[in-house]
Amino acid sequence: MPTLAEDRKMKDLISRVGEDVSQLRSDIRSLFTHTGRHALPDSARELREQARERLMAGGTFLRQHPGQSSIGILGGLFIL
Repeated sequence: MPTLAEDRKMKDLISRVGEDVSQLRSDIRSLFTHTGRHALPDSARELREQARERLMAGGTFLRQHPGQSSIGILGGLFIL
């Protein structure tokens, strides 16, 4: 009966698990790199565009309703 150090199947399984862990680390590194370079900047641009559109809509509203209270404006800016 072979000892644990001589068990070929166990060695093969340990080797495969090691390769899987190595590949997983590589995939996680790639995921974080991609997210940092593409997904987050794209989301930030989308948020910036939404904020710009809402500020422009607020300006249009104020021009159309000049008697509105400035408290509402300040509250809207605070929320934004």
